[in-house]
Amino acid sequence: PASNHASIVKMSRLLTVQATAAATRITVVVIAILSKIFVDDYDSSAETILLGSSKALIPQNILYKIFSVFIRWDAFYFLHIAESGYIYEQETAFFPMLPMLARFAAETVLSPAKHLIGEQYTIVLAGILISNISFILAAGVLYKLTLNTFRGNETLAYLSAIAFSLSPASMFISSFYAESLFALLTFTGMLCITRRQYIRASVVWGIASATRANAIMYAGYIIYELVFRNFIQGRSAKVDLTLFNAIASLILAAGCTMVVFLGFITFQVYGYHQFCHQLQRPWCEDSIPLLYPFVQKFYWGNGFLAYFEVKQIPNFLLACPTIFISAYGIWSYILYDKSRFLTIGIRSDYGQENVAAQADKARQLPSNTSFYSGNILPHVYLWLILLFTSITSMHVQIITRFFSSLPIIYWFVAHTWLQAAQPSASKNQRIIAKSIMYYQVLYGLVGIVLFASFFPPA
Repeated sequence: PASNHASIVKMSRLLTVQATAAATRITVVVIAILSKIFVDDYDSSAETILLGSSKALIPQNILYKIFSVFIRWDAFYFLHIAESGYIYEQETAFFPMLPMLARFAAETVLSPAKHLIGEQYTIVLAGILISNISFILAAGVLYKLTLNTFRGNETLAYLSAIAFSLSPASMFISSFYAESLFALLTFTGMLCITRRQYIRASVVWGIASATRANAIMYAGYIIYELVFRNFIQGRSAKVDLTLFNAIASLILAAGCTMVVFLGFITFQVYGYHQFCHQLQRPWCEDSIPLLYPFVQKFYWGNGFLAYFEVKQIPNFLLACPTIFISAYGIWSYILYDKSRFLTIGIRSDYGQENVAAQADKARQLPSNTSFYSGNILPHVYLWLILLFTSITSMHVQIITRFFSSLPIIYWFVAHTWLQAAQPSASKNQRIIAKSIMYYQVLYGLVGIVLFASFFPPA
């Protein structure tokens, strides 16, 4: 009876999480469309791209007012790729999974809509639906992932999913962007890892690496689990891993890593055949002819310290809240157990050498300290790497949406809220928790209006 009651509670919470995610998406869409009435477009580029169709039953001016708020910045590229494929080299900065799915949905389940709104707007509708449905599903997967990671910590799981639903990147998540689809694939792969379903995780992340390039970094989770964790467990238990088991783990890790890279590599091969057979571009002559890094540097100005210019100061200021939350979260985790962080979990300041045993103790930690579980150590490493990369080598203002698929940032936000709710919470802890909540809500609301009217940030 107790287990049945717990299952019912979890299912109820899961439905609440997904209902909240759906409610926030509806709110975002309504605000975006209504803002069009009061705020004029900063840029009229959408008028030259959203041409519509004279055969559509709904008038073009109405369709434009509704759909144009979702086609800004990168969405132009996703739409063009979905319509025409990769025509221009610079478009390969945007990976094919989202436009492929949008095109497929427009040609199948949404094909009847073409009579009402035309082919182009049907593709746009498909992209918007994929993003929003992916977001709602991702909220549920994040809830399950958090339960598994923190050994059934219901409160932390629920608040983490709520934090995700209140993401400050709200408008990007609801538009024809890859963020929501990528978050769903990211969280699903991580959930598979917690269940030790490594092959399934690698397949999911292989699809993710055809959605966004940074998915290839997720191979690190598989390597950590199959190589480092096995070594740590064997060392802690003072037993020798058999040669067979060690080799089997290495082979499985290598195979899964190749699967994770498959989406990325396939797209690079496609780029080579698309652009190197007719015109010899500079990158085609490289010993390893990778299109993606060339495009990012040549067309988009990404590179180490390339964004460190006086004129980019406003963009760094826009990124400051997410940078602060991330730096604060990483630093607080490191301070809790420096040895664990510096030795990949082999040592601990608390005399606990087995990172798996630390993870098992997560269920014994109070909700407000569960964030410091050893189970999230690889997530902290990824968070640190992506934070460093975002600050030094990317258009820093996109960090808010770039981090929207990182579960650990929502775990930390939920952790700050739980800390602030404790009777013993300090004034600073309460201020930080409230500031994060206000930032998420206000930045998200302002971002809806800015995006819908084609104002920065992108």
